[in-house]
Amino acid sequence: MNLVDSSGWIEYFFAESNAGYFSQSIEAVDELIVPVVCIYEVFKKVNIVGYEAQALQAVTQMKLGRVIDLTED
Repeated sequence: MNLVDSSGWIEYFFAESNAGYFSQSIEAVDELIVPVVCIYEVFKKVNIVGYEAQALQAVTQMKLGRVIDLTED
C-alpha cells in the first residue's frame, strides 16, 4: 500500500521538481491510500493557486485511490 502526504500530491499536481518521486505511488491507484484530510488540504491549496475546476479535478484523481477517514482509533 502507498500513502502520499499532501505535499507529495501538490508536487505532483503542480509538476514541481519532486513530482517524479511521487508519480509512481500516485498512479498505482490499486495500492493507493488517500486520507480524507489530504483531500481537504490539496483542494484548499489548488483552489487558492488555481481555479476551483482544477481543485475539483485534483480531488477526482485523488478519489481513485482508497479514501480513508483518519481517527484516533
